[in-house]
Amino acid sequence: MLRFLLLPGQPHDMKGVAPLIHEVSFGALLADKAFDADWLLQDLDTRGAAAVIPPKANRNVQRDYDAHMYKWRHLIENYFAKIKKFRGIATRYDKTDTSYAANWYLTATLIARRGLSTGPNNDGTISIDEVRLDAALEADTDAVSNMLDPLIKDENNEGIAGIVGNIRDRLTNENGSLQISEDRLERIQVELAKAREKLDVDSERYEEQLQRTFANMDRQLAVLQATQSYLTQQIAIWSNDNA
Repeated sequence: MLRFLLLPGQPHDMKGVAPLIHEVSFGALLADKAFDADWLLQDLDTRGAAAVIPPKANRNVQRDYDAHMYKWRHLIENYFAKIKKFRGIATRYDKTDTSYAANWYLTATLIARRGLSTGPNNDGTISIDEVRLDAALEADTDAVSNMLDPLIKDENNEGIAGIVGNIRDRLTNENGSLQISEDRLERIQVELAKAREKLDVDSERYEEQLQRTFANMDRQLAVLQATQSYLTQQIAIWSNDNA
């Protein structure tokens, strides 16, 4: 995957064709009947690219197309099947377009890497197959470079480096989620420090209160013991007098 475009759910897919093929060289465009539009066919003819698009049934003139090459569309469907194995992509966990697009790039990188790697190893790591990597670079060096850092950048194609940079900027700016989290942690630290200080003061006060309580109990116990001793002596005296 070299380029993609995020669209709302309601627009037709044709809305994304023009920006996707803008200043991109290719020999043929494979698409289904939904993309059988006059302006697109004229654009492809101007480029000298083959339009591998079946004509709609309501066309007065049914033009020819390469039916054999059209079967290659299954590769696109297979790729979407691989993408949808990543649950975060299939169900769109991300709230923002930037984060979702970044995960698309990262997922595409992982899928591409599978064809260039060996493993996973016992420790969970993946080793790059240098033979496959050299072959991929030799086959299309520009495609690999364009995926990471495209020569022609726009809001729909910033490349992995651009998307990750945008995420970094959004996280670290004054209104970013990272800065907000840091501010929240600082507030929590201040609140915890105040709570700890209050706990220390309360502990000291409670300790003093317990000391006073135990001191009073000791005095009361001493009085009770003295009373008990006095009563014991009086009982002994009364017993001797009666005897």
